[in-house]
Amino acid sequence: MSDMLTMTAEVLESETIYRTALASNIRAFHQAVRSERTLARIEERMDLFEKEMEQLRRENRELKQYQENLSQSKAVGADG
Repeated sequence: MSDMLTMTAEVLESETIYRTALASNIRAFHQAVRSERTLARIEERMDLFEKEMEQLRRENRELKQYQENLSQSKAVGADG
């Protein structure tokens, strides 16, 4: 890694067209790395949201079932 940094510094300090090309590539690769990190964090959050959503759906089904049972028992109680 040290050798790569030394070579990179040498190119960036040069007064050549390679300096501009390397700088552009470094910026592009840096942005790509940051974007991948951001995407990984978003995917992790999406997984958490999906788990939460499934839990909420389950709770919603249970509450609907409870409400239906409560309504049915009230209807039966009113008849009897």
